[in-house]
Formats: sequence, C-alpha cells, structure tokens
Amino acid sequence: MPDATIQPPTQQPVQPTSLRHYLENDPPELDPVLVGLFDRGDKLTIVAPSKSRKSFFVLQMLICLATGRDFLQWYTPQPRRVLLLQYEVKECHLWRRARRMCRAMGVRPEEIGDRMSVANLRGKPKVCEFPEECEVVANDPLYKMLGGAEENDASAMAMVLGRIDEVVQTQDVAAVIVHHDAKGRPGERANIDRGAGSGVLARDYDAGITLTPHKTEDDCFVVRTTLRNYPPIEDFTIRWVGQFFELAPDVRPDVETNKTVANAAQRKPSPKELADYSKQWLADGPVSVTDYKDRLALEFDVGVNLAGRASTQLARLDGYAKWQDSGSWWIGLESNRPPKEVA
Repeated sequence: MPDATIQPPTQQPVQPTSLRHYLENDPPELDPVLVGLFDRGDKLTIVAPSKSRKSFFVLQMLICLATGRDFLQWYTPQPRRVLLLQYEVKECHLWRRARRMCRAMGVRPEEIGDRMSVANLRGKPKVCEFPEECEVVANDPLYKMLGGAEENDASAMAMVLGRIDEVVQTQDVAAVIVHHDAKGRPGERANIDRGAGSGVLARDYDAGITLTPHKTEDDCFVVRTTLRNYPPIEDFTIRWVGQFFELAPDVRPDVETNKTVANAAQRKPSPKELADYSKQWLADGPVSVTDYKDRLALEFDVGVNLAGRASTQLARLDGYAKWQDSGSWWIGLESNRPPKEVA
C-alpha cells in the first residue's frame, strides 16, 4: 500500500460554466513553457527505457527552461523558475552531473541565477515545500512516489496522479513526470502504451515524450510525442555527445525493434567494410592471403568467398597490393612489396 505521504486529492465543488459565456468572451491567454509542446498548468510525461539517460534529458530541459534557452527543437519563450524533485540519485552524483552538463553547455551561474532548485529526496519523506514562485515541477522518477505500491496498482497510480493534479491546479505550475518503460523493446509498442505498470498514466497527461533507442546508431534516441492540445510533431533523432543531448538531423528517426535487432545480427559486413577494418593488421608487415582470410572468417564469421572479395577490395586501395612470392600469395602495404627481379 502507498505510504502515509500519499493521500487522495481533496474534493472541491465544481461550478459549471455556461457555453454562452464561452461564445461571448475570449478565453484566457495561454502560457507556453515549450512552444507547441506544453503550457503552464499542463502535465508532461517523459518515458524511456531504464539506463537511457532520461534523467539527463529532463535535467537538460530544466536547465534550458531556467536560462531561457531553446531545448532541442522547442522554443522557450522566457526563463522559468523550475524545481527538480529527484528521488533516485545521491546528491553528490547529481551535483557532479549538473556541473558537468552546465560546463559542457556553457551555462554560467549568473545565467541561471536562482531560477532552478533541486530537492534531493532519496531515502527521505516524499513531501517537499514548493517555492511559491515555482512554475515548473519535475518528478523523477514516478515509481518512487508510489510509496512501495506496485506500478500496476491502478488505484495507487491514480492517487499519486491525483495529488499531482491538485498541485498543478492550486499552484498553477506545469508538472513533468519521468517514468520508465516495461521490459522488452519499446519500439515494438505504440507511444500511448509506453510506460511500465498501470495504463492510468497514458490517459492522464497533456503531452508525452518517449525516447527510443535508435535501430543502428549508438548513443542516439528517437524522440516521439503524443499531444492532447497541439498538432502532432514529426519524430526526430537526438544524440548523446558526452554530457548533454543535441539534435541529430543527419540520422533518420528509425527505432530499434526486435526485427531490426535480428536483421543486424544476420547482416554480414561488406567486402569494403572488412577491407577497411583489416588495414590495421598490415601495419607490421604483409601477411599471407590464406592467413588473412582465415582471420576474417574467425573474427567476423564470414565465408571464404566473402573473405576473398575483401582481400581483392583491399589490394585495389591506394597504398596496398597483393602479390605472389615463393609460391604463396601475400597482401600488405605497397611499400612492403618485394621489388620485382630484373631478368
């Protein structure tokens, strides 16, 4: 069962509004946090597989919001006062992580000012006083707020989301909820079905972001969105570049699936790929073509014909050659080729 810090949201009477009022009056102005994605008063969910740097993703987003910088492809209209409630990482590690990211992004203390705060709640009660001027509150990760309840416990999940709803409404903030995927390859599932445990979360948010491993590129993720109030956004690819994410417009947004993994495992390297890789073997001198093909077969599990085509491909490259000497064929650098005997 949830712990005592998780209480059902308080019930307030609702006064219906006349449709005539809607027709005769202009609606209130929107207050976009990230244009085309979510506004103040909305709930944004970020879902990604475990160990896919989703906490880095949300940390980078909050830093951008606090400084007024654009975040990836989204425009930030103005700097925001943000609060990160993080329940998972020890403060000493979060401290180092934030310093490294800000330095890599070129964010100086005076640029961020006092607009971003962090509440380190690992092993502590899941209750925190929000600064009154706070505009965006991020909860990372969601399962730590369940107080020991199972993620597939719909009532516990609904209770936590109800409390977040109450904070959103009473304090006029935008809520960011960070959650992890179920086991398996997330690229196999529809965006709306992402996230471990109860499906309550999928029906609750105003905007959802999912990160999915790219099908071929290491350190690349495909960003997909599910939006309630704004037009759809085309999938795009981001790349982890050491301390933060950047857009990767040169990489098609193709997600990893069981099929792509199986195809990659079955795919054999091309002769050119084998030739390029094997150049390093010849730095210390030529090798017999027989030994060259045997090594390719052993390291890459390729057949004799493919290994032979790789040796031919390598011999055609500038600076390399294949020759016969003492009854055997050799391959190596052109500079290591024995001089031809003059008759």
